[in-house]
Amino acid sequence: MEQNGDFKYFTGQETMQFAFIPVPMALLSDPCYENLSSDAKLLYALLLNRMNLSRKNGWFDEENRVFIYYSIEDIAADLHCGRNKAIKALQELDTEKGIGLVEKNRRGQGKRNVLYVKNFSQRKVRSRSLQIKLQSKMGVIQKFTFQTSRSLKSKLLKVLKLNF
Repeated sequence: MEQNGDFKYFTGQETMQFAFIPVPMALLSDPCYENLSSDAKLLYALLLNRMNLSRKNGWFDEENRVFIYYSIEDIAADLHCGRNKAIKALQELDTEKGIGLVEKNRRGQGKRNVLYVKNFSQRKVRSRSLQIKLQSKMGVIQKFTFQTSRSLKSKLLKVLKLNF
């Protein structure tokens, strides 16, 4: 999985530029996002759309960052998928387990969690695959063989004939 990025937060007027559902081309073409599933990319596009609603509702924090409320149940309904798939898509985007495009702020005590959607086009960190390519050009990475317990040759299983 990608390392957490240092993405900037959307502020006031920036949310107006994404008042539609298309998936940003960068999510499809930038090597930084190549390991994201299509569900996570679509969810990010939905999150961008939700930011427009948050702006209209005046949902800004003390640092003028736009935040949204978007429950797992609402995500599952909008993606037409199950709860587990919705959780997995959000985890791919979050700062704890994913690439860092979404920051979850758990408020506790029965209050809804807040999501901050970070700007995909203003990142400071490179993708893990790009870092590996750059490091290998500089001679930092040593080659290794990936060993598995599975044999390289596949064999047929023998079936015994038994008379009962």
